[in-house]
Amino acid sequence: MLHTHAEEAAKHNISYLEFLDKLLQEELAAKRERFIRMKTRMAYLPFHKTLDQFDFGFQPSIDERRIRDLATLRFIEHQEKPASSDLNQQVTNRHKPVNSIAASSP
Repeated sequence: MLHTHAEEAAKHNISYLEFLDKLLQEELAAKRERFIRMKTRMAYLPFHKTLDQFDFGFQPSIDERRIRDLATLRFIEHQEKPASSDLNQQVTNRHKPVNSIAASSP
């Protein structure tokens, strides 16, 4: 890895600072990937599934667009709450007994 980056830096006349930055970024990415693999393995999950593999058609009450937007974590950059109150209300109602939902409806 180091040798490959050094050759590339020499070929493209990259400064030492850029070379070091690129090398450290790659090392951090590799370290993060190892961390995620280790934590996933330690969780003993029965299978690995990504958001792209989730069947939104099976659960039509879930707003796919909203979930994908939340997955971008854009709300962090904008310092917003991750979910709107209507989504919180939907989740809350889903876990209430049926008779308490009817009582809380106007």
